[in-house]
Amino acid sequence: MNLPPNREHRRNGSRSRETRGLSWLLTGCLCSLVSCGGKGADRTASDGSVDAAADPPGVALSCPEAPPSGDEACAEPNLTCEFGADPRFWCRLRATCQATAEGRLVWALSDPSCDPLPDVTCPDEFRAGTNETCTAPEAWCPHEGDLWCHCSNCFWGGPTVQCFGDPIWQCQEANRDPKCPPVLPLLGSACAESSSDTTCDYPELGDPEAPTCGDVAVSCTQGVWNSAPPSCLM
Repeated sequence: MNLPPNREHRRNGSRSRETRGLSWLLTGCLCSLVSCGGKGADRTASDGSVDAAADPPGVALSCPEAPPSGDEACAEPNLTCEFGADPRFWCRLRATCQATAEGRLVWALSDPSCDPLPDVTCPDEFRAGTNETCTAPEAWCPHEGDLWCHCSNCFWGGPTVQCFGDPIWQCQEANRDPKCPPVLPLLGSACAESSSDTTCDYPELGDPEAPTCGDVAVSCTQGVWNSAPPSCLM
């Protein structure tokens, strides 16, 4: 039966509303499976510009395993990722996801220029608190687990860095807080939900730009470790 135009329009409108309702229902179910928004959502279009509707393949939603190249597309604004195993954390490569003037999200690299670590024959073991002298200033040797000892005659932890006398081995100590990693984690590495909003402090050795209290800190936010002001400055 042919309907008058106005009745046909109302019927089509009803069908359109039903179709939209079904579409929203299916979209909601899909979101519950793949996580829409937050860290599970991809907000970067194929050209690198921010686009909430885009979902291009191959764009990382967390830190890549290997350092990215400069201007490579990224998806999490202000996410900073750290790479490398240099005991001098300030000498590690960092990549931060930043927006360009055109609105694209790309990795911006910060690769500090540090002198190579000097060659040194490391002691078989370090005896805590003995102030053992060393003969290779600025050398680093592995300690227990992933901890390190630093050969220096400079001392951190006061209002200013104090340098005097013969260099001695100064060794890192593990963080004992169960919510914190024993050693300073890489920025952008995953942290447990139980550590959310936790700030972890680590006494620093050798950082030329260390805060006056001599600590460096990270906090667990949005599932990753981020740089944070140390507790001694708060």
